[in-house]
Amino acid sequence: MDTRRHGFASLHRSPDELDPHHSPRMEDTKLREKDHAVQVPQHKKFSFSKSHWASALAVGLTLLTLLSLQTLYTKSHTSNALVIPKCGPTPAEAKAQGCVFNPINFSWLPPDCYDKELFDEMLEEEMKRAGPWKWYLAPNFTQEIPQDWEDLSTHTHVWTEHRYHVLHCLGTWRTLHRSVMEGGLGLVPSFIEYGHTMHCAQFIGKAAVSDEMKPRQETVVMLFNGCSRPGDR
Repeated sequence: MDTRRHGFASLHRSPDELDPHHSPRMEDTKLREKDHAVQVPQHKKFSFSKSHWASALAVGLTLLTLLSLQTLYTKSHTSNALVIPKCGPTPAEAKAQGCVFNPINFSWLPPDCYDKELFDEMLEEEMKRAGPWKWYLAPNFTQEIPQDWEDLSTHTHVWTEHRYHVLHCLGTWRTLHRSVMEGGLGLVPSFIEYGHTMHCAQFIGKAAVSDEMKPRQETVVMLFNGCSRPGDR
């Protein structure tokens, strides 16, 4: 039987087949070393998947937000919090009251509740990164309207892209952080609701590991908000 055809190296060779610098004992040793080397288990390298990073991001942002909420809650209960009435209840009335339209939260706010510096910064970053959002008057994406804040501020219900929802959540968290750091900034009630924080954390975590970030229908309903200021630190 030709042992070479079956994956074995024959050690019984004729003198003519033997290499003068080669010995069967050396070959046998090499084969055993090779067999032994093959049996050594290979350790797999551990790496973070998208789901790991998404979970870490969501948890980290949630913890940061909860810390901010705790600080704000303590301040609001140990100082004379100033409550600023709501705007509205229509775009025309809100404008007449001197309220400001906040595109990122799609709401009318009293001037003291609007962090113009932050939202202008976020809008500029987003427009440079991905350009204007698409806005529509109907869920079938057929009646497009331009991204003109004056015009959009008159529509109480519109549809837009999914990435707008992400920026809305990030804007809420950044507002909370700035309020803790600087103090005196007005906070919209929904910003400090735990349910909203958890919604945003779950939404961003899910979007990071799926096709959720692809353009899709997103409904936006206008809000008319007031806010409260925790007072000086």
